[in-house]
Amino acid sequence: MLIFAERIEKNTILVVLNSKTINDMSTPNFSFSNTNNVYVIDEIDDFTVIDLRERVENLLENDKSVFIRGIYEADGDRNYPALFFSELNHEFEFCGLSFCVSAEIGIRGGYYRGNNLDFNIKVTWENAVGWVSPYEYNRNSHSPYDYENPYELGKDLAKEVEDGYHLEQLGISRGLFVMNKERFAKRVAAEIEDMIEKADNLCKQLCESEYACVGVFSNGEAVYEAV
Repeated sequence: MLIFAERIEKNTILVVLNSKTINDMSTPNFSFSNTNNVYVIDEIDDFTVIDLRERVENLLENDKSVFIRGIYEADGDRNYPALFFSELNHEFEFCGLSFCVSAEIGIRGGYYRGNNLDFNIKVTWENAVGWVSPYEYNRNSHSPYDYENPYELGKDLAKEVEDGYHLEQLGISRGLFVMNKERFAKRVAAEIEDMIEKADNLCKQLCESEYACVGVFSNGEAVYEAV
């Protein structure tokens, strides 16, 4: 297998996989679920995660809108493996119920070389039993199984809350929530957008260099241009 990165003009990188491979396919070097651009960290070692986690805490030291939790979780992706090291959490209430929007910040390995910062967005709520399994949002996904926008996620979450049998146990008026579920879906979408902006700005400050993916060809080759 011949793998190479070719600089085709100043500050532009073309990543190509030789056609003499399985299925004659090429693959973009970087994968990013929610970031605006590719935030690159060239080399990592045993201390990279510790250093990045400390920098996250320092950068958000005065931000009272989120609380930070140190994590150490791998996502199991075979092609673009990620290790998440910090989690940003923002809780809000609606109709007496508690909700939380989270961003898991991590380092994702490139398909061929290099690493980039990325983050996952999750939304959950607390019923009478406890915090339920979160909804996930990946805005750069092209999968038909993922949400097209945060508002669609908000509508699904509203339906789960409305149909839940825990509301009475929590002393929450189901009718009041149903009357406001459209406003709730919009609130969830706004909270997700706010968290995406915060997490993206954080990754931008943590990275060593920034690239925009300016094109992906039909055979999978991707072009990245320095920002």
